[in-house]
Amino acid sequence: MSHTIVKRMDEQDVHLKITPAAVDVIGKDGFDPEYGARPIRRALQKEVEDRLSEALLSGQVKLGDRVTIGASKGKITLNVRKNKASKKEKKVLQEV
Repeated sequence: MSHTIVKRMDEQDVHLKITPAAVDVIGKDGFDPEYGARPIRRALQKEVEDRLSEALLSGQVKLGDRVTIGASKGKITLNVRKNKASKKEKKVLQEV
């Protein structure tokens, strides 16, 4: 499931890494033996996809940035490293 998110973000020129600690937190939050993987999917959606969407919409994350989804004290963290120019921006600059 997390590989799909990483691939989708890479297609948008946002480089995403999800740490093993983040996977553990999501797994613990979403664990429910009665319902199978559905709660894990919801936890991944809430903790990763929703937060990434908000960060993209607010401008906190932009094309070419490197984003690491981690965990600290049992909570998911979002660490953004800015990139000088994304692949798409470089292509536009080269065409001009």
